[in-house]
Amino acid sequence: MDKRQQPVKEFEAYLARVTARLSLEKTEIDELKEEWLQHLNDRMHHYLAQGFTEQKAIEMAIEQFGDAELLGAEVNRSCVSARKSLLVKEGLCG
Repeated sequence: MDKRQQPVKEFEAYLARVTARLSLEKTEIDELKEEWLQHLNDRMHHYLAQGFTEQKAIEMAIEQFGDAELLGAEVNRSCVSARKSLLVKEGLCG
């Protein structure tokens, strides 16, 4: 695995905080973490290409994603709403 694909410990810690209270199945959380990690890495490499230090690029990528707890809460709200809509549509809830 090259350095570009190695997990950045700061990203892993950030994503652990985001996903800590998600009301999703483990496979769903793992998929989200993988997708978000790729976005964070892309942002970091974007900032590196602009001449920022690695540490500053990491910080900027995380900052752009936003507050970990707020992001996690928003994902929970979105998932609950989507699930309820599906259940109403299927006539199982309402």
